[in-house]
Amino acid sequence: MNIHYITRINFLSNKAHVYNVSKTCEALNQIDGVNVFLVSTDNSLVKEELVKYFFSNNNIEKPFPIISINSLSNYFKKNNLRFINWLETVFVNFSLSLYVISNHKSIDVLYYRDGSTFLPVLIAKFLFRKPVFFESHAVLVKNYRRLMDDLLGGVINGVVVISNGLRDYYKNINNNIVVSFCAASEPERFKMITESREELRKMLNLPTNKVILGYTGNMYKTGNSDPYGVDDILRALPILPDNVIFVGVGKKGSETKDLEKLAIDLGISERVHLLPWVSRGEVVKYILAFDILLIPSAGARIGNSPTKMFEYLSSGRTIIAANTKAISEVLHDGKNALLVDYNDPASWARAVSMVVENPGLSASLIEQASKDAELYSWVKRGNDIFGFLKKTIDENNA
Repeated sequence: MNIHYITRINFLSNKAHVYNVSKTCEALNQIDGVNVFLVSTDNSLVKEELVKYFFSNNNIEKPFPIISINSLSNYFKKNNLRFINWLETVFVNFSLSLYVISNHKSIDVLYYRDGSTFLPVLIAKFLFRKPVFFESHAVLVKNYRRLMDDLLGGVINGVVVISNGLRDYYKNINNNIVVSFCAASEPERFKMITESREELRKMLNLPTNKVILGYTGNMYKTGNSDPYGVDDILRALPILPDNVIFVGVGKKGSETKDLEKLAIDLGISERVHLLPWVSRGEVVKYILAFDILLIPSAGARIGNSPTKMFEYLSSGRTIIAANTKAISEVLHDGKNALLVDYNDPASWARAVSMVVENPGLSASLIEQASKDAELYSWVKRGNDIFGFLKKTIDENNA
């Protein structure tokens, strides 16, 4: 089975969705009889050395074919003007449509996760009668984007969703749905670090005598333009003892200026450290240097299933997270994490105090989280998705 995963991702952007796409492709490509081709209109991987860097940067041990199209859309991808974005989308659709038309004989399955690539999807489905599947990670706020996702979702062969909330949303649009959580725990990444927590703090220039609340990832806005909710966490700091500090890793440019101003207004600027984005390999060191890992609400919309919670499960650190529908499908209050009312600073503060004051509770949460981490792997995700694709295709051919 030749699966062609079409997208418009920027291969070298280091964003979470790029990692998800690449690891999903690797997992599918390892299944006997499956060949995955990752196709993007981003032309940044036309050189072999950059392809090797991409695989290394995304922890891909078993590479798969990548088609990096030199589309005209590349001339517009760094411009944020609305009209230019529309032009980029036009050329994305044109280039991917040409790809589908030129390669339709070798395409057994077309797989996509962006409704803005509607034209090649329709061509594959209705002109060449190919099985088409959509992987949904969110219900989009913008009406025209949501409408496109919904219209395409109603005519394709099946939908892969990353949360039960998304399944409930799409079941009225397409009754052929499978839930496949969006990431894996990857305990092997943590086992590679041999330094102790104290040694890591010295290496990373972090205080050794503080209780560090840590967060890694975007601190600005989600794809739906919702704040990530780091501000909710900062508002809890004034309630906590002075030896409790917050360290956020993932700052890009001036995105955190509002958070920095909030810290000043709250009188906690010396207890808030917002550090630049670091590589995926380096961020593991920060996670292991922290005492408690925090996961804010990220807008709390349907499908907002943060990839970091799967990663955190195998970290050996206590997790405190916002009690949203998507998060509560993986993290369970009082079992593998503590879940809080994310709009209430006192709720965050109470949870932190419980962990700090009760080592037994912390140990119990970590033990269960480590067990639960075994439930989430890229291999399982690949098998779940492939099983869904094959079952759907076999039923349609019966």
